[in-house]
Amino acid sequence: MKEPRASTPILKVVTSGVRSVFYACPPNCRAKIPLIYIVNANGTVSMTLEIYKAAADTHFFIQRGKNLALGETIQLSDSYIVLEPGDKLELTCTGATVDVDVLCTVEETFITGG
Repeated sequence: MKEPRASTPILKVVTSGVRSVFYACPPNCRAKIPLIYIVNANGTVSMTLEIYKAAADTHFFIQRGKNLALGETIQLSDSYIVLEPGDKLELTCTGATVDVDVLCTVEETFITGG
């Protein structure tokens, strides 16, 4: 395996009811996600955070139907998530005036053939 590469994907969600991908694990890579940070910048919204596992072709809930007031934040950092190639982190927000920012810290380790 090669040395890890760090990055910080970030996304602004402004459309109600649409599942938005904020990180997709690249091919030939494993990704460690030690931090997910979500902030509601406008109104009251309901948000759902999911992992899509490509190998199972299934979505799994991390948090579902969480109501966020204006300015409320969520920080997930007590443990970490490991993603395999093709896996995704996705956020869906619903509300009249959706404006939610999400970022995560990612450490990618590329897998070489052997």
